[in-house]
Amino acid sequence: MDDKTVNFYNHNASYLTERYNSVESPYAALFPVLFKEGDRILDIGCGSGRDLGILLERGCDAYGMEPSDSLWGEAVKCQPLLQDRIFKGALPLEESPFADPFDHILLSAVIMHIPDNELFESVYSLRSLLKEGGLAIISHCPIKDVPLIDDRDEEGRLFILRSSEQIQLLFEELGFRLKDLYHTEDKLRRAGISWDTLVFEFRGETCSDSVDRIESIINNDRKTATYKLALLRALCEIAQKDPHQAHWTSKGRVKVPLEAISNKWIEYYLPMMGHDTFVPNNRGERSDSNKPVAFRNLLSDLGAYYPSTPQGLAQFLDDRDRNRFSAEREILYREAVKKIGNTIKKGPITYTSGETFFYDPADKTVIMEGGLWRELVLLGHWIGDSLILKWAQLIHGFSLSTIEFPMNQALSLLLMEPESERRMGPARRTYEAQSDLVCVWSEKELTKKNLAIDHAIPFSIRHDNSLWNLLPSDRKVNLDKSDKLPSHGLIQKRRSAIIYNWQLLYKSDEKDLFTSESCRFLGVPELSVKSWEIDLFNRFFETVEMTASRRGIERWEG
Repeated sequence: MDDKTVNFYNHNASYLTERYNSVESPYAALFPVLFKEGDRILDIGCGSGRDLGILLERGCDAYGMEPSDSLWGEAVKCQPLLQDRIFKGALPLEESPFADPFDHILLSAVIMHIPDNELFESVYSLRSLLKEGGLAIISHCPIKDVPLIDDRDEEGRLFILRSSEQIQLLFEELGFRLKDLYHTEDKLRRAGISWDTLVFEFRGETCSDSVDRIESIINNDRKTATYKLALLRALCEIAQKDPHQAHWTSKGRVKVPLEAISNKWIEYYLPMMGHDTFVPNNRGERSDSNKPVAFRNLLSDLGAYYPSTPQGLAQFLDDRDRNRFSAEREILYREAVKKIGNTIKKGPITYTSGETFFYDPADKTVIMEGGLWRELVLLGHWIGDSLILKWAQLIHGFSLSTIEFPMNQALSLLLMEPESERRMGPARRTYEAQSDLVCVWSEKELTKKNLAIDHAIPFSIRHDNSLWNLLPSDRKVNLDKSDKLPSHGLIQKRRSAIIYNWQLLYKSDEKDLFTSESCRFLGVPELSVKSWEIDLFNRFFETVEMTASRRGIERWEG
């Protein structure tokens, strides 16, 4: 909770305590259903202590946590039995004052006071406070029909409106499962305010709803071209690698920029359109076809500059991300993005079954239900594999009416990765130019002889050669780390070293590339001059922990 919000509660503690205690707790009716006598419960942001007192009366072993000293004082004044039950603290929790985990945790009207850059760490810290199988009860305000300025209400409190679907996604990414959702009106009768209460069970590992809709698109939708598979694959990859390019709406839907999807399509189709042998991507398409894939000619022309090889793909990405296209190639690229965007709008968005996707011309985004996005985020790493296999089968099937194109060759093109050494070269050159470089994980001195470029998030897991993911390491340390993810503790311990190496890249000749890749990772148009290091570290930490939670990857302690 930020200082301005805490100060509001400190300055108004007496009035707020009287006001809160004057109405019935909106959660009192839930307590007998969710909790039993003897349960050990933590009320985070316990405020006036109203709910804490009710829980104690019901025979629960209840404790509270509150960041406002004045509210804590008012709570104890009204209910002296809370004297040794309330502890100073707020989310995200740096160090727990409790030796043992709790059966259940209550967060009443807390989560909207947590800034975006602390939200993941706040929810993550609940895992260490809660027993497996325990409940986390989260109440929040998804709608507030009063003016907010810079996410603050008229009283200066931080008040970030998030949809229940967005909160559900975050919790499910960290091993929680939604059990119930309750809608209630505001007990204080404040105009324009209502509340959602989400009840999560902590299962310790990621669970997900059915993926029947995605499976239906993959296996049952009629396909005269590969467009639907390409759209789903692009959305899967964005959900897995760059989920913050997407934005949640107040109605629980998700918007993804059309241009981001179009760029993914170029990466997928360019190796096929530039291949020596014709690779059909719609039914009946031939090399002399009157109705080829809509953007084939543009990508074939672009492919003349970027051969259908890992080196050619790496060179294309390098030129694109560094803004180094020649004038002629820039025109081709822009026309291809536009043509592909129109194809996506007129093709898979329109004809995918069940009105799954919509296009918003106002901000040029593809819209889908939050539930579908949640499935892509949670399960996209294997959904993507299914899509690629189905795509290769389609290509092979399309080719049988002309010249057969082997399925294994189609898979090779669809799975083509840009040449690693070319993509890692900028990081290596920057680090080799330093005279006092040390291993980011062990602090061992590095020379050209023992320097290894480590994928902080292993390439086998993320397939990402972005500069922020390439850090200097000792060769032996790098071999020991292998394909494991750095542990939570190691990342925090080496925070300064990680940021220092990012600063080296930011100040080097590779600044433009580093900035471009970091902006895409953060989902922002430009880096904040004041806080980009903190923003990038928080996103990096979040991505590591979410990847570990979703995929059960082994952790490395260093």
